[in-house]
Amino acid sequence: MMSDLPESDTQRQLAAGAHDALRGIRRVRLITTIALVLMLATEVTLQLRTIDSTQETLQSHLPMTEDDDGGIATALQEASREQKVAVLLGHALLYAALFGVLAISGQREVRLLERLDDASQRMQVLEGLLPICASCKSVRHRHGKHSDPAAWVPVESYVQDHSNAHFSHGLCPSCAAEAFREAGLEPPVEDPESPAA
Repeated sequence: MMSDLPESDTQRQLAAGAHDALRGIRRVRLITTIALVLMLATEVTLQLRTIDSTQETLQSHLPMTEDDDGGIATALQEASREQKVAVLLGHALLYAALFGVLAISGQREVRLLERLDDASQRMQVLEGLLPICASCKSVRHRHGKHSDPAAWVPVESYVQDHSNAHFSHGLCPSCAAEAFREAGLEPPVEDPESPAA
């Protein structure tokens, strides 16, 4: 029976708004990722320059003797190379962790979009004018003829057929009091302190 209703404007607007919000989140995540990569690259460059500067400073202040055969300079170069490798490996691990987190959050975002699409497909919204009987409150189906008795159904049936809503029945206080009076009984007096049923 749900095929009677066209997809509502409200439903389309909600789905479009949610998709726009997720696209915005993707853009922010992309910009954040680029900023983090640039920050890490800048930090790597600064650390490598610091290592080179430290090596140059040490070499300029160390006395070089003829019987050293460049042993101190070679040791400094080797230590500098090891520091550079350590810096690069550390930052490679940071990059790997960053992209791992991005991959996981991207998968989460895809699942969220799938759930959003599923929910928007299941969502039914009653909109517009419903032809309803002023006396018995029956509703005429959209394509039913006014004179066809089968086209008129109780409002509860119509709403249940066109949405995910379900009804339970009871009596409001004024209708309950009227029913008691019609039956020749005194309506019960409600205690204002008692919780509502």
